[in-house]
Amino acid sequence: MVSLLLGVLLFFFPNFLQDTLKIDRDIPVHSFLTESQKLTISEDFQVTHIKELNLVINSSEGLNHATTILQYDRLSEIISFELEVIDPVSRKVIQRAKLKDMGDFAAYSMMSIFDDNCYKLYELRSGKFPIQVIIKTETKANSTRY
Repeated sequence: MVSLLLGVLLFFFPNFLQDTLKIDRDIPVHSFLTESQKLTISEDFQVTHIKELNLVINSSEGLNHATTILQYDRLSEIISFELEVIDPVSRKVIQRAKLKDMGDFAAYSMMSIFDDNCYKLYELRSGKFPIQVIIKTETKANSTRY
């Protein structure tokens, strides 16, 4: 009797057993959780900039959002850089990076090859997703020119 009723329902209403829950398939490649910045200007006009970024990366397309580029020259310096990659499920740290792990390169402008602008670069690589990334940077400039 039950199988007959089920057969009739499936014949006349083929969508009877279909799941009606709508699932959003457009998952963003990254999500910012928090970002905080602190600027301190001392009496001798030195500017300290502390920045902390906390984001979740859901796929490999979002890895470029965790790429960190820090500029320095004769009037500015990079004090610190810390990066942690955390598994959001187990809360274990998967990867860490410091200032010494960053690549260093010079940037030349179109006006002169004698510019002293240099950059530190760190590109995050990961094969596991989702991941939580915490990036902390501190820079100091000897003037308020910006």
